[in-house]
Amino acid sequence: MARRTGRGCDGIRRGPWRVRRRHHLCFQRRGTDANLALGDLFGAADAQWRRHCAPSRGHLNDSRHRRVGACRTAAALGAAEARSVSLSLKNAVVRKGEFRLTADCETPASGITVVFGPSGAGKSMLLAAIAGLHRLESGRVAFNTRVLEDAPARTRIGPHDRGIGLVFQDARLFPHLSVRGNIQYAEHRRPAARNAPITVEIARRLEIEDLLDRRVRNLSGGERSRVALARAIVSAPELLLLDEPFAALDGRRRRAFLKLLKDLSKSQNLPLMVVTHQVEEVAELADHVIAMKGGHVVSHGPAADVMNWPDFAALLDRRDFGARMDAASVAGGHTGGVWIKADSVLLAAEEPRGISARNVWRGIVRSIAREPDGSVMVSLAAEAGYISSRITPEALADLRLQEGATVWAVVKSHAL
Repeated sequence: MARRTGRGCDGIRRGPWRVRRRHHLCFQRRGTDANLALGDLFGAADAQWRRHCAPSRGHLNDSRHRRVGACRTAAALGAAEARSVSLSLKNAVVRKGEFRLTADCETPASGITVVFGPSGAGKSMLLAAIAGLHRLESGRVAFNTRVLEDAPARTRIGPHDRGIGLVFQDARLFPHLSVRGNIQYAEHRRPAARNAPITVEIARRLEIEDLLDRRVRNLSGGERSRVALARAIVSAPELLLLDEPFAALDGRRRRAFLKLLKDLSKSQNLPLMVVTHQVEEVAELADHVIAMKGGHVVSHGPAADVMNWPDFAALLDRRDFGARMDAASVAGGHTGGVWIKADSVLLAAEEPRGISARNVWRGIVRSIAREPDGSVMVSLAAEAGYISSRITPEALADLRLQEGATVWAVVKSHAL
């Protein structure tokens, strides 16, 4: 029996697994956590895994002390050195129902990696596996020389101990808290040794200062996305995963959000992994690309290389076909890379003069291919990079194009 210390005291029972007196008067309903990867939870693993592998509470306390010590050591060595290795998945296999994801890839633990592919490719499942929300059937996941999971060795670090943040596509905010409460929840739980913006600072940077005292149920989709991002950033993750973060944003907000992610990655020295199915976003955002289809990684590497490979082109809708070009080669104030669609490129047999288009590149015809609908795809090699143009058979005949011929590609800035 708990010692009675006074009429109004919420006493605690003696012994392990103590229960606060009058706990039956707390009416908060039980339910799943709104952000599994953020809290100290075991819900990501299945019941059998928890029975065999869940550590004792004493072990958790010890592990927390070790994590703080490790963070302080990393801080002493410097953030750049601590994040100088990579994220690697070696023969990793995850199964959910009848869907099977296999991943064997490696990406630098710096900059922004974009996971690209059509719907149903397994992009979100890949992020969940990295965050620890799906257990590997086989294979291995490691981040910065730290093994997060090794299925053959039956070793696994829980999602709460990985130092990885995950922003879901549907935000998963705590409905009973205000915007401020959602962000401060993460701020209060982050390790003391990690540096990250505080609530007011990140609210200002994400333009949600006016929303801080509002209930999340009254937010628009775009506002919810920004609040979820703010909550993830203040938790000071070593790696931040974002699943379709632009889905609920309009054009202006989408462009601003793209710039914000790039600025945050650089200013916080924070590696990001972002899922999208928009090729223009891949070109502008990505330093590295993981391309997926049907539960498999079909290619991965630097964005400037991967986006011009046939494996990547095979993932595109016909009207999205084109080529990536560095922003420095394109007029219009772009940053990162620019995706130039083949339908936006005009060709000229002679150097254009007196035209309003700001982007004119001289190139050599490398290939000419007819498409099933009769259109002609012309690929050029220019000083700025490879360019593709889709033209009609009549235009091909009028321009008298053939492989090896010199031609000029013209693109209006507003078309990019």
